[in-house]
Amino acid sequence: MKRIVLIRHGESQWNKENRFTGWTNVDLSEKGVQEAFEAGKTLKAAGFTFEIAYTSYLKRAVKTLNNVLDAMDLDWIPVKKSWRLNEKHYGMLQGLNKAETAQKYGDEQVKIWRRSFDVAPGNLPEDDPNSATLDPRYALVPDQYIPRTEALKQCIERVMPYWECEIFPSLKEHDNIVVVAHGNSLRGVVKHLKGISDADIVGLNIPTATPYVFEFDDDLNMVRDYYLADPEELKRKGGSGVYYHISYLGTPHDYLWMNTTPPVFMYEELKKAYDAGADRYWLLNVGDIKPMELGIQTFMDMAWDMESFTYEKAYYHQAD
Repeated sequence: MKRIVLIRHGESQWNKENRFTGWTNVDLSEKGVQEAFEAGKTLKAAGFTFEIAYTSYLKRAVKTLNNVLDAMDLDWIPVKKSWRLNEKHYGMLQGLNKAETAQKYGDEQVKIWRRSFDVAPGNLPEDDPNSATLDPRYALVPDQYIPRTEALKQCIERVMPYWECEIFPSLKEHDNIVVVAHGNSLRGVVKHLKGISDADIVGLNIPTATPYVFEFDDDLNMVRDYYLADPEELKRKGGSGVYYHISYLGTPHDYLWMNTTPPVFMYEELKKAYDAGADRYWLLNVGDIKPMELGIQTFMDMAWDMESFTYEKAYYHQAD
């Protein structure tokens, strides 16, 4: 039996800050470092070992791999890096806060940029200090191959030649391989291995720093795939919720006889939480229920279908 383990990097600092990252070379957060080390411990405890590793040019993936191998006492094995494993390039969105971007361009447009298979954001300006054309990491990459922006489609087209010509053929001489990369670049690999359609792949989410194992027979036919994690823990991992006060007044102003929380402000705060992944459990502190009926209903409507809201809709919500 032969195995390839895919691992999405641990939480980055910009993941934590809810910003578009793409090719920007952002470091891991403290949580991301710990996630990576725990992934390595999990693999070691399950009896895994590797003969070779692959990763991207971006430090959040490189450092995730380093921590995984350190936890497994495998920091001596050969590591190959390729720009083709980099994350999807987010173009002009790179560095922007996701909630603020939605406020500027509209929720629907940002949703298209983030989730569409073949619609890319506008190009990153050539003179942007984070442009890959100015980065020595990519000095040997022909200019025509360096993206200024990408949709998921272009990201996958960039990844697959490296997968098909380098990573997958290495199974002929190695039995166990680990690939540490990014959510979208790994989507391309999973799409290829499992035959997932263009429409369905955009809904695939790969958890951070959770080993995704693919097993193959000696003829390199895939036998099965699974996450190396407790099923209940996997369901819980990355989950979060919202605890929201509809009024921030307290003693000595415990009784407030009208709702003073603007719906647009409520939308802005809840949208930030929703975009950061808090989309399962929402708890509202209302104090005195009667004067807060408008706020309560607005909160419940957003909790039921946040995707249908925009700043304008929040402003006029229940206006009739």
